[in-house]
Amino acid sequence: MSNVSNRDIQRIIRHWIKEKPVIGIAQEFQVKRQRVYLFVTQFKDMGDYPEIKKLGRKPQRLDERTEELILESYRTNNVSPTQLEKKIEESCGLHIPHNRIYQVLLFHGLVKINMRKR
Repeated sequence: MSNVSNRDIQRIIRHWIKEKPVIGIAQEFQVKRQRVYLFVTQFKDMGDYPEIKKLGRKPQRLDERTEELILESYRTNNVSPTQLEKKIEESCGLHIPHNRIYQVLLFHGLVKINMRKR
């Protein structure tokens, strides 16, 4: 089963409007017939093309004070993000996840992307 983009949904509905068979549409876009029928019923109910929304949590922005704390503690300790997480928690009593610390350090060019994990 492949991922379907918003553009694909519009094309699926256009094919359906042109009265192409649902089985043919499903095979062309590599989805199941149920999925095509789902898009069609949503189109009939709303009167507009359905859209796929982005899933997951919305990214949270760190405030400047926390970002400065991360940068300052990195300059003094010069350790990895996981160790820096523990040091910040010990010294300030503030828990900042190491993933977020890594993102801040990466944004400021202080660490490199770990190519082994890619």
